[in-house]
Amino acid sequence: MLEIKQQVQSFIHKYLEVKAKDEAVIVDYALKTWLPRPHQVQYLQFLGGPATGKTRAADVMGAICRNPMLPNGYMTAPALTVSMDKEYPCTLILDECGSSVVSGDQKKVLQVGAEKSNRIIRMVTLEDASVHPVSYMVFGYKVLCSVRKFRDPAIQSRCITVKLSGATRKHISPDLGYEFKRDRVAIQQALKAFENKSQLY
Repeated sequence: MLEIKQQVQSFIHKYLEVKAKDEAVIVDYALKTWLPRPHQVQYLQFLGGPATGKTRAADVMGAICRNPMLPNGYMTAPALTVSMDKEYPCTLILDECGSSVVSGDQKKVLQVGAEKSNRIIRMVTLEDASVHPVSYMVFGYKVLCSVRKFRDPAIQSRCITVKLSGATRKHISPDLGYEFKRDRVAIQQALKAFENKSQLY
């Protein structure tokens, strides 16, 4: 366990500008996504203004979380719930979610997605024109990158918040090129080995 923690922390330190204490929080959160899921989870929120590294945080978390889902800005709310249900268990990673996840099913995903017993129910019209309720599983770990805290206190109370202030360390590359892709493959292989080993106990 100590070895994989050190590997993930080194990866984070190389590509993301956060405080040392927050590195430990991020490592623990990422590793939890590779373990059997409890009945209730928290969300990891990266909070910062423009150009502070929110998109970078989303990319880094996509490299170290199990089965990441990074929907683009054109995915509709119903499509999000269907995709999460199909890919369950996934780690939902939303960039700039403070401005896009504000209503409808997108908001419901965050309201109910922290508890395994919760589902999103939608009425679906079948080929024979009959309408039936369909249950979608949206439970699981979520990484939320936003400019400000959520107005909904229920959603915000589920968040572990990491504040971003922008890169200041010289060794952090301004872009994620070949080296990042190479390191991402290596850390994912290590994490999959960690997952396989964890399942033996």
